[in-house]
Amino acid sequence: MRNLHPAAWAGLLFNLAMGWLVFSGINALDISALPEPDRATAEQFIQAVSAVRPIFFALLLLQALALALIASGRRYGMIPAVVASFFMLPCSLPYLIGSALSHGKTLYAGYRTATPAAARTQAFFVFRSGYLTTARTLTLLFVLATVACYALLHSPDFVLISAGLTATGMYCMLRAGKHPALSLHEDGFVFSPAFFAPLISATYEEVQEARLEDTNAITFLLSTEAGTRALRWNLRNLDKRDKKEAVTELGAALETHRVPLR
Repeated sequence: MRNLHPAAWAGLLFNLAMGWLVFSGINALDISALPEPDRATAEQFIQAVSAVRPIFFALLLLQALALALIASGRRYGMIPAVVASFFMLPCSLPYLIGSALSHGKTLYAGYRTATPAAARTQAFFVFRSGYLTTARTLTLLFVLATVACYALLHSPDFVLISAGLTATGMYCMLRAGKHPALSLHEDGFVFSPAFFAPLISATYEEVQEARLEDTNAITFLLSTEAGTRALRWNLRNLDKRDKKEAVTELGAALETHRVPLR
């Protein structure tokens, strides 16, 4: 469980706390104190919440199972995490982000990682994430959807969901802005293999081979503590405007250290 990101635990506890607040509030509700016209509505609401209660806790168990699968290195661990989170929107968004971060952390365990600040410090070249523009566009769309739900539909449920998605889009936008897709240094380079993955750091001496696959990805053979491992870096992580220059500069740096990009 050490590879799980703290945000995953925080999201799971947040979901549990929200459920406890709702269900304890319902149990404490005194229907007899309500005006006569409101009692029937309150009774229907309580019955509906009571019917949902076992489903809610089943989804919590599914989320806990998903974290266990992710921690054990199962690639399909994100599937139950997404399914359970879908039915608990928007409260489940922190958990979903934490699960994605945990999945990336587990998937790339064994590689040396770097912080965004270290990736930029004394770098000769820093190339932007290709997800920044997408995150900005989605955030703008979610903002417009929130305003539309409030002004036109007058639906608190849709407003909460779209507002939660807006907050998630803003987080993704900030993350894409902080995490470069690639930075080149004198003795090595730092790159992002996936959006929710940690930044991987490698020295040029650790690269045994670098293969360019149809200009869509580069596969590195890296020497790690666990032995030689292949790591595929999808070039979609790069901003389209930087892709050609990034591949050229990385190839030149590898060529200097006698590891040509083939």
